[in-house]
Amino acid sequence: GDWYCHSQCGRGGDILDLEQRLSGTNFTSAKAEVFRLTGRTTSDWTPSPPANSLEEVERYYYQDAQGNVLHEVVRMQNSNGEKSFRQCRRGEHNEEIPNLKGISSVPYRLPKVLESARVFLVEGEKDVHTLEHWGLVGSCNSGGCGGSNKYHAWLAYFQDREIFILPDNDGPGRKHA
Repeated sequence: GDWYCHSQCGRGGDILDLEQRLSGTNFTSAKAEVFRLTGRTTSDWTPSPPANSLEEVERYYYQDAQGNVLHEVVRMQNSNGEKSFRQCRRGEHNEEIPNLKGISSVPYRLPKVLESARVFLVEGEKDVHTLEHWGLVGSCNSGGCGGSNKYHAWLAYFQDREIFILPDNDGPGRKHA
């Protein structure tokens, strides 16, 4: 009944944790779906969610130049404030698929980038939203500081624009910048 990711993330948990991660739902919805799939009723088992379970906080939509959603980044957080991110795409029946296979990577807020003469590049989507609140145009790549390599393929998006790079104040942030 337990699972463990042997690739890069090293996450693990029980079947309810797995359903939450795959579907992007909260604990209660994940439990209801697992019970539906297994033919059990929710009265069979009613523990409270673990203190470290992740809940969706925000969903960021990456769009092509015409504004069509290509993929999503889901920001997750637990009660201790620890965060995690999940990248996903939509299938032909609008189901969430937990990978980006076959998706062209684009900068966050690409339509706004293409309309602006000045763009601020930051490490994450939350920082882009802060810049937008201040009336500025911001962008970033999906994957945080591990996605710096994507910018080489995006040179045409930023050509003839004034670019300001704002690093996070840590080693990975400076390396990313």
